[in-house]
Amino acid sequence: MSIKGLTIDYGPFAWMENFDPDFICNHSDKDRGRYRYKAQPEMCKWNLGKLAEALDPIVDLEFTSNFIRENFDSKYQEVYETKMGQKLGLILTKSPESNELIGT
Repeated sequence: MSIKGLTIDYGPFAWMENFDPDFICNHSDKDRGRYRYKAQPEMCKWNLGKLAEALDPIVDLEFTSNFIRENFDSKYQEVYETKMGQKLGLILTKSPESNELIGT
């Protein structure tokens, strides 16, 4: 993951034939499933935690860790829903129907 939050290792692991949120194409990951599609938000949060650790000499680790813990999940969900709606050509509202449509 780059500092901008972009995945940079596409290699042979970038595609799945049919959507399966539990699919693991990297066989070295079978025991943990870190590369599963549905695990990506947690791995992104983990990456941000590691970045916070690296920046600890200049930005207080407790502050950044708390900020990530308090803000990441809701912000990720908001951006995910917006982008999925755009991909489908829809303006989604917060509703059970919208959640079902995009799989959240």
